Amino acid sequence: MVELVSGSLSSPVVAARSSGPRNGRASGLSASESLRTRSPDKSGSLGSPVVATRSSGPRNGLCSGVSASESLRTGSPNKSGSLGSPVVATRSSGPRNGRASGVRASESLRAGSPNKSGSLSSPVVAARSSGPRNGLCSGVSASESLRTGSPNKSGSLGSPVVATRSSGPRNGLCSGVSASESLRAGSPNKSGSLGSPVVATRSRGPRNGLCSGVSASESLRTGSPN
Repeated sequence: MVELVSGSLSSPVVAARSSGPRNGRASGLSASESLRTRSPDKSGSLGSPVVATRSSGPRNGLCSGVSASESLRTGSPNKSGSLGSPVVATRSSGPRNGRASGVRASESLRAGSPNKSGSLSSPVVAARSSGPRNGLCSGVSASESLRTGSPNKSGSLGSPVVATRSSGPRNGLCSGVSASESLRAGSPNKSGSLGSPVVATRSRGPRNGLCSGVSASESLRTGSPN
């Protein structure tokens, strides 16, 4: 049965198939398929949409090996098997994986992943002017403006992860944050999806991802990856 709705990404469950099988993970999509679907999370509500308009070649739930002609949006399953947050890639050239590593200057990428409860995490946005970056947001250059987020420990949506850097490198654990930096970032969990947010607005002194040694003047919010 085919249900036709509007073409926006927020539309309900749509599957217009010309040939071939598919499953909830949207793996092995054929070149002629235009697919959209949702699946329930643990609470029974609808998960993130899975959208794929493919010109050629196979793909998996991690969006690895995306070709230059593909415009893809999909979610990958969490441990419970439900669909995670959407992964969006509009690529001009070159491959990428679910961790958005090696993002080129011409790429605009957005991705997210589920937390432990299966609810949707915050989006991961990277608007790059130059140079590479990975899912850990390490080595953010001065010209980059990055925003990403992920769920907190309670499973609700965490605050966004923002890094607007004036100078110097940093890693996903936000260790050695300098006084002039205002940083928020998430790091990947064991499955490669984005973990909990790490937030640091520091006036002085270093800190690590575990929020140890928090000074009196600091306002901190952080989580560690699952």
